[in-house]
Amino acid sequence: MSFSSRGPESGPHGPGESARQQAARQEIVRQAEAKVAAAKRAAAAAERAAEGQARRAAQSAAPKSSKSSKSSKSKKGRKARGRPAGSRREQPPTNVSAYSQPKAPTGPPSLNRLVGDDQRRIAALQANQPAAAAAALRDVVADLDAMLVTTANYVRKVGTRRSRQSFQQAIPELVTVSELRALPFDEVAEILGLPTPVMDDLFDRLVRKGGFVRTDRDLMLREIRALRQQLQRASVTRDHGLLDRLMGFVLRIAQVIGLAAAAAPVGAVVVGEPAVAEAIMAGVTALVALAFQQVATYLSQQRAHDKHAATKAHADLLAELAKAGRLATPPAYEGEPAVLRFRLEVRCARARIASLPLAWPEKAQYWQELDDLLLALKHNEYETLDLVQRRLEILPPPP
Repeated sequence: MSFSSRGPESGPHGPGESARQQAARQEIVRQAEAKVAAAKRAAAAAERAAEGQARRAAQSAAPKSSKSSKSSKSKKGRKARGRPAGSRREQPPTNVSAYSQPKAPTGPPSLNRLVGDDQRRIAALQANQPAAAAAALRDVVADLDAMLVTTANYVRKVGTRRSRQSFQQAIPELVTVSELRALPFDEVAEILGLPTPVMDDLFDRLVRKGGFVRTDRDLMLREIRALRQQLQRASVTRDHGLLDRLMGFVLRIAQVIGLAAAAAPVGAVVVGEPAVAEAIMAGVTALVALAFQQVATYLSQQRAHDKHAATKAHADLLAELAKAGRLATPPAYEGEPAVLRFRLEVRCARARIASLPLAWPEKAQYWQELDDLLLALKHNEYETLDLVQRRLEILPPPP
């Protein structure tokens, strides 16, 4: 017998494989290939359908835009024909204040848009153009309302039992309460306009209750609804004084909520720094809850602008940046990088809030440096922090 010969049960794919088995295997392969081909055809059809839908949407949007434009023009024409002879429509203000002269600062898109709209409002008021001021007021109201909606969405997510349990499970990892005190919650309270004694209550809430309970969430959502109603009242009555007070409170809340959201995503924690990340999120959110408890007092008080606030916030930011080199070295304790990042983020928020009302030509560049700093922290580009520090040091300080 030759070594190349096969028995009756041998096949091309190995000994012992019958003709029936070969046929069954080939049928399985054929069916698999057919399924792959069908999947490819379905994917191609879906892609073509999506492209067609996009083209139809673009075509349908164009006539609407044209129609809207024509309707707007016809309305303008009717209004123009209805005006008495010699009357003139109010022109955009030309005599603007120093506050509105610099280029609109960069920053978070919502804040940047709000600043631009408020500059138009202030300029129109100073130029005694009530219609233009009222239009800008409505834009500011819309910006603030959007910030409150974002805040409400965050509160609904973070005020869950799972979120509180997540923090309470992290508490044992914070060996002592002094580790909580290493976080600059006192500066967050300062941003919110809260008195210093609230800090004692804060640490008690963090350790015993998990920082944020259901009653806090319900209160915050009620107050957010009330604030939105007051914004609409300011828009209808053109009450610029009420808008100023509401804007001061909403801006501070939005900045602080941003700190909490950056510390740890809702329902998750920073890898390797879970305890500190949860502590930051819980502590900041608890402070916001305390601020909402005192919102009526905040709005009823006339707050004088602290002319030294921006200078102090700038000095504190530079002092914290001088320590940022630790981020590029091995941590001295678990969670130290999260603490250092949070301290820098808080100092940035303080500097932005304090410089917001200033008539300062370098404000746009200053805010750009703050954005670069936050971006470097987000992407762990710590070598950029030294460059930002040097650029901030050569800028003229806030007046």
